[in-house]
Amino acid sequence: MKMGQGTDGPQYNSPVLYLIGLAQTVTLALSLAFAREADRAMSKGGIGDYERFARCSGWAGIAFWALCGLWMAGVVCAILDRSKRFPLVAMVYAFAPPLAFLGAFIASLSVH
Repeated sequence: MKMGQGTDGPQYNSPVLYLIGLAQTVTLALSLAFAREADRAMSKGGIGDYERFARCSGWAGIAFWALCGLWMAGVVCAILDRSKRFPLVAMVYAFAPPLAFLGAFIASLSVH
């Protein structure tokens, strides 16, 4: 029997899902930190350091798209994962981020 195989076939990606989750946490933190720095660089009136704003805003965008790519990789890995936790892992990866964005959107509507 090869390493990584059980009696019912290969067991895929369980450690990979944890690493993807850790990478998602890091990219989310980076995205929020760069967005905050960009916000601090410019006032709402447009007065401030435009070059710093553009640089931090660009890095925030890169971190956000990396987060989106990692989320998609997590969904694919959850689908390919043949462990017994598949339904729970797949639901967490597939539904948690869209529900969080929907909740934030609804909360932003109630603030204004």
